[in-house]
Amino acid sequence: DASPDLTALYAKDRVLDVELNIAEDDWNQLRFERRSMTDIFGTYCEQGLGLGPRPYNYYPADVTLDGTRIDTIGLRTKGLLGSINPARPSLKVKLQEYEGDIYYENAQRLTLNNSNQDNSRMRTCLAYYLFDAAGVPASQCNFAHVKVNGRDMGVYANVEPIKKPMLARLFGDDSGNLYEGTAADIRAGGFMGRIEKKTNEDENDWSDIHQLRDAIEAPDTSFRSELEAILDLDAF
Repeated sequence: DASPDLTALYAKDRVLDVELNIAEDDWNQLRFERRSMTDIFGTYCEQGLGLGPRPYNYYPADVTLDGTRIDTIGLRTKGLLGSINPARPSLKVKLQEYEGDIYYENAQRLTLNNSNQDNSRMRTCLAYYLFDAAGVPASQCNFAHVKVNGRDMGVYANVEPIKKPMLARLFGDDSGNLYEGTAADIRAGGFMGRIEKKTNEDENDWSDIHQLRDAIEAPDTSFRSELEAILDLDAF
């Protein structure tokens, strides 16, 4: 499918106004949800128990985006080490969590990062702008002014989610496997246990990433040739 045009949503000169309304009990549950570092890492990284069940849940909320109100969307927190902040959590807004065919300027979802480790709140978007200028695949990004139940949460980075629409925009094809590693590495041992499939989740085919692992683990004499056969080294 053609990639939806999200140019206006992520225009660099735009600050999106986001007002969220959610039941206070749900908000107080949502903002404290997080993964257990002990379960993930164990005694040391390779012996961790893995990611386990996803602790994040979507809760019903209403959102107003630059004056356009959309009722009954899904809202959840996100993040791991850097962005965990119950007072000002990073957020995912999923417009189609409860009702289908809901879009805002061609978008199905928003990712709002709190930039918790950056007092300027600018580094995330600046980094993506630099990557894009250098020809490196990167999310589109601008800023959002966020309020929750009337409380001013300040400026967030409004980042294009790494989902199929982004894959279609960047590569012209969204059919392949997309993976995400959480404190993970592509090598032998327990490090790959924290790599998740983000597309084609119902297909138990991990052959591409296992082939990459085997090439990385190849002897020095064949390492480069095996890697070049499956990885775009120039882009990497």
